[in-house]
Amino acid sequence: MDVEGIPDQGFDYLIGVVIKENEVLTEHSFWTDSPKNGKDIFEQFITLTASLGNAPIYHYGSYETRALRRITKKYGLKLDPVGRRFVNINSFIFGKVYFPSRSNSLKALGALVGAKWASPNPSGLQSLVWRYRWEDTHRKEMKQALLAYNLSDCHAVRLLTAELREIGKASDARDDIDFADFPKQNSTDRGAEIHQAFEGIIASAHAVYRQHRIRIRQGDKSSKTTGGKVGAPRGHPGYFRITPAKAGRVVRVRRRMKCPQRSHKGESLQPTGQLTEHTSIDLVFTKNGCRKAITKYLGEKTYCQRCHSNYLPLVLCQV
Repeated sequence: MDVEGIPDQGFDYLIGVVIKENEVLTEHSFWTDSPKNGKDIFEQFITLTASLGNAPIYHYGSYETRALRRITKKYGLKLDPVGRRFVNINSFIFGKVYFPSRSNSLKALGALVGAKWASPNPSGLQSLVWRYRWEDTHRKEMKQALLAYNLSDCHAVRLLTAELREIGKASDARDDIDFADFPKQNSTDRGAEIHQAFEGIIASAHAVYRQHRIRIRQGDKSSKTTGGKVGAPRGHPGYFRITPAKAGRVVRVRRRMKCPQRSHKGESLQPTGQLTEHTSIDLVFTKNGCRKAITKYLGEKTYCQRCHSNYLPLVLCQV
């Protein structure tokens, strides 16, 4: 079914219905000349649909349901049994089925499934022009153009519904239908072997990536965090930190000048000529991710003649 109206006036003047029963098509058009008789066409529509049992009533878009709510509020008609049978075909297409079209309008999709209109550029705006011209002139040509346009919309809904039903049944077998999440791999036996080889390569690449990626795990509340000795079990080989061979940046720090001991605070320290180093590994976050930054700090050891101790540069002690 399809409803034609004048939205800014809240006036629906034409309801078209196409019924298919046992491969037989019948067409019905309910027309009103003025808003005063707007209630009559909906009563005729209700009478017709009530005689069809529980058959679904297919339409495209939300205009038809809004028209029903509007007429119910205006005239107090009981449309609950009919309204529950309404099926919006657009809800099965939007975000689910992508036709080879730049638009999801009924005209664009209907043309893909074989629907035809008498006028070269059919549109809802053109139907308003025809209605206003008919109101001014009452020419039969304008009314016939509207009736034909409305029934063509009904047939477009019928053909689109049939196409969706066919897609649901034969999507696996049809070559012109594919799935976005799981594309079909239409190939020869040799091509299937190549696809499997590439899938294995991709799986291996992801496995290697999982081994080397950086992960931040939250602590397991169920694990025991107290009691027992800290560190590796007895007999377990010790862990030694591997110092990177190359550093991206080398920083030379000043040696310590005064002894830090309180008993002889202020005692001058003597240079030893021995260099010490510390390598720091940090993560630097950028717009594209994070990278590893290696910095090496170099400084000279110093010696206190009173406490006979060697001291590192202050910066290295803080690192």
